[in-house]
Order: sequence, then C-alpha cells, then structure tokens
Amino acid sequence: MQSLKAQSPSTTATQVPVAAVPSDKIEQEIARVQGVLAEVLKLIDDPASALSTVMRKNVEKAELECYLKGIRFATGQGEPK
Repeated sequence: MQSLKAQSPSTTATQVPVAAVPSDKIEQEIARVQGVLAEVLKLIDDPASALSTVMRKNVEKAELECYLKGIRFATGQGEPK
C-alpha cells in the first residue's frame, strides 16, 4: 500500500501528456462539448421540460462546464479561478 502512495500519479495511471494530444483534437473536443452544452441549455430553458429533467440537466451543465474549464486550463487557454 505504501509503495503505491510513494509512486507518482503518472506511474500509476496511464495518462497522455497534453503536449502529446494534437491541438486539432483538443479543439474538436471543445467544439463537441460546447455543442452538447448548447443542447442542454435549450432543454433547461424550455418551459415544457419537466422539473426533474431540468434538475438533471443542470447537473450535466455544471459537469460539462467544469470539463471545459479543465481542458482550457490544461492547454493554457484559461486560468484557474
């Protein structure tokens, strides 16, 4: 157990460094997530949406926004707040 704690996270998990991911792939992912976010916002703003749907979509919206912030921070496009 202690040997796992002593290892750095990069040796315990298979992660791809951000520099290794082509910038066009990152831009495509940002565009994809922004599209999903736009669809979620439409459902939230629709007065015909059920309250339970709006609540679930608000959670999804928060997750997507955090994901985008993380991508932007990791690529140097945004700053932490």
